[in-house]
Amino acid sequence: AGTVIVQCLPLAQSPIIHGPAKPTCFRCFFQEGDDDLSGRRKTETLFRCSRCQIARYCSKECQMSDWNEGHKLECQFYVKQRKMQPDMSVSDEEAAMPKALMLRTFASLKLLREKQSVADDASVIKDAVSCGPNHFASLAVSPQHRSPSKSTKVFNSSELNIVKSIMMQHAIGKGKQKESSLDEQAAAAMQIWGYDDHQHNCTNDEEIPKKKSFTLDQALLRTDDAFKKNNFGILDALHSSIGEGVYPCAALLNHSCAPNAILRYKLDSGDNGGKGVAFHLPLLQIIACRDIVKGEELTHSYVDLMLSTEERQARLRKTHGFTCECKRCAEGERGIPLPQDRTLWEKWPLEHRLRVIDQGERHGQEDNLVSIDMETALNQCSLGERDRAAILDCVELLTGKAHQSMLCDDVDEELNCLRSVVNMW
Repeated sequence: AGTVIVQCLPLAQSPIIHGPAKPTCFRCFFQEGDDDLSGRRKTETLFRCSRCQIARYCSKECQMSDWNEGHKLECQFYVKQRKMQPDMSVSDEEAAMPKALMLRTFASLKLLREKQSVADDASVIKDAVSCGPNHFASLAVSPQHRSPSKSTKVFNSSELNIVKSIMMQHAIGKGKQKESSLDEQAAAAMQIWGYDDHQHNCTNDEEIPKKKSFTLDQALLRTDDAFKKNNFGILDALHSSIGEGVYPCAALLNHSCAPNAILRYKLDSGDNGGKGVAFHLPLLQIIACRDIVKGEELTHSYVDLMLSTEERQARLRKTHGFTCECKRCAEGERGIPLPQDRTLWEKWPLEHRLRVIDQGERHGQEDNLVSIDMETALNQCSLGERDRAAILDCVELLTGKAHQSMLCDDVDEELNCLRSVVNMW
């Protein structure tokens, strides 16, 4: 437990543009005014991209790297959208964020295909896993988007039309756009996404017909659906959402309401080979939350584990389209009955602890503790306010001492303290 099993680099990432969090660097997620691990401050104020006026950066290095990794297309999207809608509001910019992230993902996939000779291979970069360009196409989606024959919906969104035109322009490459037809541009864009006949990897039960491939419209709708089901909300140290990331490797993990792993994000700096501090992309770390045996499947929870079984199941069906059948859901919640009178709740842990010790923690000892119904005993006693206050003070001291004895593994002293409290009633 506590071991970092693997850490994943994002295929693409985007911070929340307007939100409660401080202004954030679009590449490394360094927040305005924060100090790095070396104790120095990179910059007092993050500067904006001069073209779109939306993306922010902590340094020229981050800006230059991010331009090639995805902001080049994202920037065009924001500029074109503002021309179509000069009076864009804050909510309009936030609503456009998923489409901009789609373009960042497209640019990243194109860069991977240009760099890697074997498209399917994942790579390890400084102890972090980077997925191959074809991995994104294998992410789970809704049934209506699993094959071209089922995906019949078309879009009329002006935002998606802008996204489509930018992708087609950049899919072919410099100097070839004027010579290529629209069909050739669309086919090149499909190849980058990995949805074409030869490169699409189907992980569902139904195989995609080889003679029919996705159209670019269907691919964008499929990608939008994959984002909703597989993307991750990037969280800071206070567990507040500060952005969204595309981590296809981490998306391989299935859900369980009794998981053996949790997710954490590493947003700090790293060593740059003795050349100073290098600020990396936000890393997603998969961490064991309990001991895991060899061959056991890694799982994490897609929903808040504090929700009831009914609430968890409802959210999973709505967002991910399945019903959880894990052990926790199959067995149901195991509630512990509390006293009906709320004023007696503070006495319940004492009674419950005595029962636990009686049932299994004092093996080898002859005398057994008698289970005491404290609620009934209190109801039968008529105590004045002063007597009750004095008893409560003593109870607090004794239970505190019992707790310390439990932490020190001194069962005998713990039992003596608990018995003293019970005898007071």
